[in-house]
Amino acid sequence: MSEQSPDVVLVNPNTDRATTAMITGPEALADATRHVVALVQDLVHAPEGAPMVVVAAFGDPGVPELRDAGYRVTGIGEAALQAAAAGGRRFALATTTPDLAEAICGLVDRAGVADLFTGVELTTTDPLMLAEDPEACREELDAVVWRCLAAGAQRVVIGGGPLSDAAADLAGRYPDVIVEPLTAAAAVLAYSRHS
Repeated sequence: MSEQSPDVVLVNPNTDRATTAMITGPEALADATRHVVALVQDLVHAPEGAPMVVVAAFGDPGVPELRDAGYRVTGIGEAALQAAAAGGRRFALATTTPDLAEAICGLVDRAGVADLFTGVELTTTDPLMLAEDPEACREELDAVVWRCLAAGAQRVVIGGGPLSDAAADLAGRYPDVIVEPLTAAAAVLAYSRHS
C-alpha cells in the first residue's frame, strides 16, 4: 500500500505485493527492495522537490537505493534504531524473524549506531504463527525484552511493522525502554517538516 500527501509518500511493501504477507527472510527482503524502488519511482517521477518517502517495513527495503537516487527517504527500521541510540543509550533489537538477523545487523551498521548495539534477540515460534496469535506474540516478545535488558540494553527496538500492536503493549510494561518503529518514523517526519 502507498499513501501520499503533499509532503509524504508512505510505502508499505507488504500490502502492495501479493507474494507475501510478511517479510521473513532475505529473498522476501530483496523482492520488497525491487518492489519499493519501482513503486516510488512510479509514484514520484523525479527526486528533485519530491515529498519525503517513508518505507513502512522494518528491513527498510529500497531505502539505500532510493537515497542513492536522490530521494529524501527514511525507513521505519533506521528511524527506530536511531531513536533507540539517542543520547548514547545502548540498545538491542527484539524480533520474530531469525532469517533476517544478518540483514538487521547490516541495517544497524548503515544507521551508524553499531557501537551502541548489544545484539538481536529472537522469539522461538515461527513468525507467521506469531502473526496469527497476538497474545502469544506479546508474551514471547516480553521474554525477549527481558533477555535484551539482561544483556545490558537500555532500550529495545521491537523489530517489525506487523509487531506494532505488541510493541505498544510492551511500551506500557517497560516505560522509556521500548522503541516502536512506526512511532519513531513519525518523529522523523515531524522533524523533517519543521527543519
